[in-house]
Amino acid sequence: MRSSPRFLPMVRRCARAGRRGGALVLPSRPFQGGRASAIYERQQKQNQPIFDEFVKLAQRLLPTPEEGSASVLDVASGPGEPALSMAAAMPHINVTVSDLEPDNLAIAKRRAEKLPNVVGFEVQDATALTAFPDASFDLVTMSYGLMFVEDREKCVHELHRVLKPGGELLLSYWKEMKVVTLARRVLDDTVRAVPVVVVTGGEPSDASGGPPPMPDPTALAQQGLAEKLLAKKFDVAETKTGSYSFYHASADEAFEAATLPARGALVAHAEATGDEAAVWAAARVSFDAACAEAGYGPRDDGSYVVGPNEWNLAIALKSPCDK
Repeated sequence: MRSSPRFLPMVRRCARAGRRGGALVLPSRPFQGGRASAIYERQQKQNQPIFDEFVKLAQRLLPTPEEGSASVLDVASGPGEPALSMAAAMPHINVTVSDLEPDNLAIAKRRAEKLPNVVGFEVQDATALTAFPDASFDLVTMSYGLMFVEDREKCVHELHRVLKPGGELLLSYWKEMKVVTLARRVLDDTVRAVPVVVVTGGEPSDASGGPPPMPDPTALAQQGLAEKLLAKKFDVAETKTGSYSFYHASADEAFEAATLPARGALVAHAEATGDEAAVWAAARVSFDAACAEAGYGPRDDGSYVVGPNEWNLAIALKSPCDK
């Protein structure tokens, strides 16, 4: 989805309207503070199909209730998934939740109030799981997290270290994500529509230097990249594939979810321009146009459907001979 040159004047008109206090109403501080975690929690519900896959595989790999208990660590769990789905489906296992963000863990704790087998919540960097001794867990899971880790080899080392010999790792990542294409389109359009202007020698000029960087949820999408990375420490037994779409009940909900990958970049650009209202107004106009072009919505009931989004789920084994 690339913007056409004739689209940009429309974005600029909306941006100017936002500066003048026109009809478009924007949140005073979009996605600030705990807002991102709240949006992320809502978005996580869209990912239930992949969490169900984790549950099925955990039920296949772990002991039955008659055979005994097992210990599971969920790394980069966000607001608690797939940890809580596994805990609910398998009351006989003990699940520990870890994430880098305390706000996410607070949400996970609230959601786990009726799950006594969720036994721990730890603020942990995925590259330094210091709260956990070697060979602590029968199963380690990580859903849609490894692609955001800067030092992925160190993360894989830590996932391997905390597993018991013969234990398994379940790791999901995106193969294709339509919302990423949408977020990039919105970011590119917004930076062009509301540039960072500096005055040199009495003349204004665009000092934006292109869009700020944004995280890439599809960073492991290249064929075989994730498996090659895992193979440095694990035996990769299988990679499952599938897809699902994201459903949003309203335009506002869809806009928040679609701009979540670019949130940090958009906030940074708003600060650089000093015109937050214009930036978010331009982002909304770009989003509306992109969704109409791609056929994501609005549908007759006002809802939006963004997808399909393709996922991979790798099943990797720590050798029984490894320490």
